[in-house]
Order: sequence, then structure tokens, then C-alpha cells
Amino acid sequence: MKRRKLVTALAVTAVMGLALGVSGVANANVKSQEVRGITDDEVLVAGLGPAYPFKDFGGETGVKARFELENQKGGVFGRELTYLEWADDANSADTNLSEVRRLVEQEGVAALVPVLSPNYLSAAEYAEQQHVPAFGWGISRGFCETKYAFGFSGCLTPAPPVKVASNTWGSLIDQYFKDQGDPKGADGKTAAVISEDNDSGRSGKVVIVGTAEAVGMEIVYDESSLPPPDPAPVTDFTPYVSELMTANDGEQPDVIFLVISQDNLQGGFQVALNDAGFDGVATNAVLYSPLATALVKGGSVLTQFSTPEAAADVPAVQEFLDAVEAIAPGEAVNQPTIAGYIAADMFIQALKKAGKNPTPEKIQKAASKMTYAIDGFVGPTKYPKGFKAGTPCGQLVASDGTEWSIQVPFQCFTNIKIPSLKPIKY
Repeated sequence: MKRRKLVTALAVTAVMGLALGVSGVANANVKSQEVRGITDDEVLVAGLGPAYPFKDFGGETGVKARFELENQKGGVFGRELTYLEWADDANSADTNLSEVRRLVEQEGVAALVPVLSPNYLSAAEYAEQQHVPAFGWGISRGFCETKYAFGFSGCLTPAPPVKVASNTWGSLIDQYFKDQGDPKGADGKTAAVISEDNDSGRSGKVVIVGTAEAVGMEIVYDESSLPPPDPAPVTDFTPYVSELMTANDGEQPDVIFLVISQDNLQGGFQVALNDAGFDGVATNAVLYSPLATALVKGGSVLTQFSTPEAAADVPAVQEFLDAVEAIAPGEAVNQPTIAGYIAADMFIQALKKAGKNPTPEKIQKAASKMTYAIDGFVGPTKYPKGFKAGTPCGQLVASDGTEWSIQVPFQCFTNIKIPSLKPIKY
């Protein structure tokens, strides 16, 4: 059934096509078929996640941009990619499940693209039962505990106890110190790790302590002491900053890992550290945005993909920026924009690998054996390993208060076993 098209214009990146080795061919030996969400001339998908922040900060723009690129080339084996809507789960697991049921049972989507939600678990189990593949950012356990959910950076939130972790963050900090002229890198440096007092904070802290110790750092502070933002973000960070500033035998540590939520970072944790005179490396993995430079002044952010600041050195990033500008002139590029674009690209590659007569089951089978990457931009993410662990790749970007710059370029490292810290070949 033909549906209203939500499509726009985009420039092609030859890097993707060459790296992934496939291209659209219009109606070449395609058999007549109609399965859920897939007809002779269309593949129907929908996005999922909290509208704020993921849709509102570019998630929908990213997926629409990448789809239009493929549609301009004739679609995938002659089938147009149709993006139906963004289903807002309002940051509720119950709503997440009910929206997925609606999209499958009433709208008949072939797949969920992108899934950008921390609540995709019960819905992922339902989607697996219904054979509905999902492609997105692996920030929920559904990407770790089902076989129909595919994260472009693999499984990022495994159930506790954590047994395998990426060594990316610690390795990037190690590289930063080496780039500053210290041949020993992070070895022997002191580190403090602070997280929020909730399940995700405590499990995340275990991972970050591991990645810091794996590069030789001495942990001088290891606490889940910060209250989570629900029911309200923290407004006075003084007690927590005071503890951190004296954590190294009365002195400040060399590095502070902030394993805390966007709300508490937006509330001013980095600003409070600056006001207290911290002059080491403060780093988080959440608050990268062109709107957040003042809030992260003097700090750095780990991202799991290259960001716009890498465009001069990474052609695929420049082509992505041109694509977004073509469909949404002047729109700020945030992490959800990038995540939506990459998730859509991953889906397209799986759809191509599924062959000229795809079904949701064939798409799942293809994705579960796929190595996904865009050179210099994201990955490689290897499946089926991606069901169990995250991709050990990333970059560090730093803010001077007005703009971002690359602190350590995008690169890949290894995963490690927790708690032994033994490297695992990826």
C-alpha cells in the first residue's frame, strides 16, 4: 500500500557505497511480493523514541536525509524507502511497547528505523516475536537481549553484572596525554569517577573504572554519590565538587569521569568544577551539542562516532553535513541527527544484503552476520558480537566555551573483560 512520502534531498557519499560494496538496482529480477511493510515498490518503516530530545534534536532529520539519498538512486532494488512517522514513547517503557504494537499491528511497518530510546526492552521482545527488525543506537537493553535489534555501536547497556566493556574512553584519554607530550600517556595519572545513584549509574561506573585502570590510571575516587535528576535535577553541586577537588590526598585528580545524565550536566556540573578551579581533564559521554558549548567549557565529550568538527579530515562526515543542510537548511546538527542518519544507513545495508526479494526475516538474518561501518565516521560494528558488547571506537571533542574541536580523532581500540581487564579481540 502506497503511503504519504516524507522525503527530502541529499548528496551521495561514494565512501559508503565503496566500503559496503552494494548499490541499488531498480527492479532487477525482483519477484512480485507483498509482506508486512514490503511491496513491489516500497519498504515502510517508522522511528521510535522520546520526541524530546531524540526527535526534536534531529533524529528524524537524519533518517529522512539518508533515505532520500537512496531514493534518489532508485531505492533498494527499485523499492522506495518510506518513512512513516516518529512514534513518541514519552520516555515511558509502557508507551514504548504500545507504540511498537500500533506500528506493527495497525501501520504494518517492516522495520523500526531509527530506535533512539532507553526504554526499548519489552517492546524489543515483542518485536522479536513478531519478526520486526530494529536499527538504532544501542542505549537500551533490547539491543543486548534480543536478536532483532541492531545497534550501530552494538550493545551498550548489557544487564548487570557487566562482564565485557569497551576500553574506548580510557584509551582516548591515554592518547590525549600522549598527544600532549607525555610518553607514558595516562599511565600513573589519577582519576575520579562519579556517577548518579541509580542502576545505570552504578553499572556504568564499573565500566569506566575498568577502562581507566586498563590504561594504568590510579582510581582515587569511585562513588555513585550524585542524586539522579528524577524527580528534579541537582541545583547545588558544591558538596560533590568539593569531594572531587580533594580526592587525590587533598589535591585534585588528573582526570574526572562524569558518568552522569544530561539533565545534571545541563544543570551546571562542569561549570561548578571550573568555578572551583579544576584544571585537569573533565570528561562526559553525553553533552555534545552546538547548544552546549558554554556548559562544557574546559571539558571534553566522548562520542561513538565522528562529529561535524571532523569534516575536514573525514569525507563521509562532510557529505553527511551537506545532506542534512540540503533537507533542513540551518538546522543544528546534534547527536540524534547523526544517530538517525547512521541507523538508516545500517538498515539500508542490511536490506541490500537481504537480496532482491526481502522479508523482515531475511533482513534480520543479513544484519546478524554483518560488519557495519562508514570509514572514519562509525564502526566497524561486528555482528553477532554486537549482541553482547559495544563497538570499541570513538573520539573526544573539547569545548572552549564557544565552539567544539577534535581533542582526539575517531579511532578503535579493544574490549576488555570485567573485572580482570584482560583485552578481548574484537
